[in-house]
Amino acid sequence: MKRLFVAVLLLAVTSSAVAGLVELRVSPDDAFLYIASDTITIQLYATDFYTDYPYDTIGFMDIAAIKTDNGGTASSPGLHTALQPGVGVSTGDIVNSGGILIEDIRGYIEQDDLVGVYPFPAVLYEFEFHIPDIMWSTIITISLDGLSLKNLGYNDPVPYYTQSTLLELHLAVPEPATFLLFGLGGLLLRKRH
Repeated sequence: MKRLFVAVLLLAVTSSAVAGLVELRVSPDDAFLYIASDTITIQLYATDFYTDYPYDTIGFMDIAAIKTDNGGTASSPGLHTALQPGVGVSTGDIVNSGGILIEDIRGYIEQDDLVGVYPFPAVLYEFEFHIPDIMWSTIITISLDGLSLKNLGYNDPVPYYTQSTLLELHLAVPEPATFLLFGLGGLLLRKRH
């Protein structure tokens, strides 16, 4: 009984220490398989951050690079919702070379704009990703390099947050290819009988 109590206590302490989650996701997030040559929207999404100024609210963000391990290109990068564009804000430089899609992303809310607090969950950043024309069943991994967040108005690191900054895109078999495979399978079965 004592062990169970200690385990529950540890779980409660661990979950209360995490103030927020920042993750890469596809929007809308109702698809699980993607088709080669499609264009999708990828977002950097924040949830469960405190909204009491200045505790763990995101005011400053730096991302060194967004990368791909299996091709593809990026376009239309932009800060979104929580980090409103303003003087000195950089939405990043599109590279689309050597596995780097976008680099040098910086965003902040100016001191004059600190009226109220923005709600979470919130989209911090988004861009269009053009899936390359590669073989079906390939997995493309999109990753963030060097993500850092700082508090609103204080320029101190946000103390408690976790990152899920790897996104795997699983390419599906396109419909014409599916029918072709069914047809070939049917021919093989017919030959056997």
